[in-house]
Amino acid sequence: MDKMSLNDVDFAGERFFPHNPTLKGPSKAQFEKVFSAGRSVNSLYFRIVALPGSGKVGIATSKSIGCHAQRNKIKRRVKVIVQFHQAILSNSFDWVFVVKKSASELSFDQLKENLCTSLETAKLKLAGGPPEKRPESF
Repeated sequence: MDKMSLNDVDFAGERFFPHNPTLKGPSKAQFEKVFSAGRSVNSLYFRIVALPGSGKVGIATSKSIGCHAQRNKIKRRVKVIVQFHQAILSNSFDWVFVVKKSASELSFDQLKENLCTSLETAKLKLAGGPPEKRPESF
């Protein structure tokens, strides 16, 4: 039996959403590019990083969340929320959702509410932020 190399492995990041062809996950190189050059928004439960691209979506979790079953559970929940709220995402950006340890303790509804709020904040930041209020001159 031949040894397998990393080139032979089909990384899950290449096809995060196989049931929905419009949501494809980035490759490892694309993940790194989004992390290094993208704009990010931090919240208590998520870090959302976006970079102009082709509309790919990736989900990252840390081992600090727990065993692989717990990490996969939180990834599945985020995936469902992203699929349901796909209209919020801009197809002209590649998105990476980094789930923080504190998110593992949330219910699905709380997770959905916080993720949608974080997405709205991210969209404002990508659009240049909210309009600045100019002080009135006297």
